[in-house]
Amino acid sequence: MTSEEDDSATSTHNDPQSALGCLHGEFLHQSLQFLDWRQIVSVRRVSSSWNHAVSETVVEEQIDIPTRQVLRLIQKSLPNLHSLSFDQRTDPDILLQEDDDYHDEKENDADDVNGLAIQQFSELRHFRCVHAHPSPLRNINLSNLFRHWPYLQSLNLHGNEDLEWNLSDLSSLIHLKDIRLINNYHLRGDTWDLFHKKDKDSNDDEQWVPTALYYNLEILDISGCTPVTGRLRHFAKLPKLQWLGINRTGVKGDLRTDIRRGEFSSLQGIGLCSRSVYGANTIDSVADAHPVMKARLQIMKQSKWESPIWPLMVYLSPESPDYHERPEQRLYTSERDPPFSIEVVLVAGRFGWRWSNYLGGFCDTHWVDPEPDRETHEKGSDYWDEITAFQAQASMFSGFLDPPTPQEYRQLCEDHTVRESTRI
Repeated sequence: MTSEEDDSATSTHNDPQSALGCLHGEFLHQSLQFLDWRQIVSVRRVSSSWNHAVSETVVEEQIDIPTRQVLRLIQKSLPNLHSLSFDQRTDPDILLQEDDDYHDEKENDADDVNGLAIQQFSELRHFRCVHAHPSPLRNINLSNLFRHWPYLQSLNLHGNEDLEWNLSDLSSLIHLKDIRLINNYHLRGDTWDLFHKKDKDSNDDEQWVPTALYYNLEILDISGCTPVTGRLRHFAKLPKLQWLGINRTGVKGDLRTDIRRGEFSSLQGIGLCSRSVYGANTIDSVADAHPVMKARLQIMKQSKWESPIWPLMVYLSPESPDYHERPEQRLYTSERDPPFSIEVVLVAGRFGWRWSNYLGGFCDTHWVDPEPDRETHEKGSDYWDEITAFQAQASMFSGFLDPPTPQEYRQLCEDHTVRESTRI
């Protein structure tokens, strides 16, 4: 190699831009995917082929969009962006600022706002994930906007308290798997509309067919969306649903009847903190404990999560005719308090539940799972050791499967007092 050739090779080796310029084609396209989005945007100036490669690069990194300038840069440079986010730092008028590319004057201000917002995203059609909390999407027709995101799989609009829209606006997003709309106080609609549409091939106006969401949805959280209505049964047969949050909504349900064997088959967790779902937190009679706990334990047994149901505790309503207090006046709680809360029992993989006061007083266990086979139950086995230790626990209410009646409870308290005085 001559000295001139050697100098040329050294120069190319030390000049990153010259070295990058040697990359081209599919190798260049694949290499760009390993860069930060800012780096991807900056290298588009290397050459026209690089600029083209940048525009074709799929960017899966989530990009926070604080200003109009950043949004415009993304629009021009990264049309294959998969994920973006608006948060508290985002200019609230980011989608309402007109630029030189938009001169379509309209008489109606609302139409103008919608046109501006939709125009902003007309070139960004490859979104898979959009997070906007709080969102700059206020006063915008979301139904029209969502039509420009045909590949969207995850939508998080957590905390958009002023955004007025309807669940039916999601109908065009046929690939959605993850919907999180917590505390959208002005979101309206019925959950039925998410999963059913009228059959166009039928003359019967009452004939409905499942939507794409029915088959694809994995996560739905509409907690805090108080105007939203529906039924817990609307979610029972969704084949992929893993998380359902309906806390503080108008969705109605009854755990005694709405969770049946073989339904909610993929569910890993559920938020039920709502007065409109019976058994979510309270029950009105001791007799209702069995069907309610059967439903809750069905979810718990199939879940991989430690606490798959919220609220965690179920207790007897103080308004129940079965409810009563201790007969004597007291200024403190103790293990003698009536056991009107329900706790889950898990011993050696065997599920059950029992009435408890969570202060050391508890009734005998209602087992949901059958006892293991005889060999597993033999003395010295792991199950035998664990169940023996568990059954050795005792309380004032041992011998009762359900909370004692007022008369039985009064007698228990008297007997307990006598035993204590005898010991003294």
